[in-house]
Amino acid sequence: MITETQDFDVMQFLAPKDEARLLGPDEEIPAELEAGFDQLGKLDRNWVWVVQSDWKIKGVLLASPCHGSAFVWRICLDPSLSNVAVIRLLRRFLSDIRARGLVGYMTIIDPAKALQARLKHIIVKAGGQSFGNYEMLVSPTPREGL
Repeated sequence: MITETQDFDVMQFLAPKDEARLLGPDEEIPAELEAGFDQLGKLDRNWVWVVQSDWKIKGVLLASPCHGSAFVWRICLDPSLSNVAVIRLLRRFLSDIRARGLVGYMTIIDPAKALQARLKHIIVKAGGQSFGNYEMLVSPTPREGL
């Protein structure tokens, strides 16, 4: 028998916990997770994975197809997410690209940044390897005559 009354938030209880999925057709990436996605041009929602927690998008993985592999452009996560949420996001991404017939993935990281160092550790543990130090250069398409 329960002897004391406690506040119980039914919506919090029913909220999906760390669900990983593709970005929905009417959804936007939350401003706090943008992390420069606008610099990449027009986003293809078929290549934008999100992790949702408590009815909110709290993590984004942006990728694109690249000659039979997937290229991971960016991962941006709310610091409140657990490691389980990050793993669910990565597993969903890997499951989806495998189903699309892709044979692998690649990314560029800065191991001096904590999140990217964690990602490097995960990729190396899964059999990934480094091919040296590179700079990534980005440029808009020049106008004609330049």
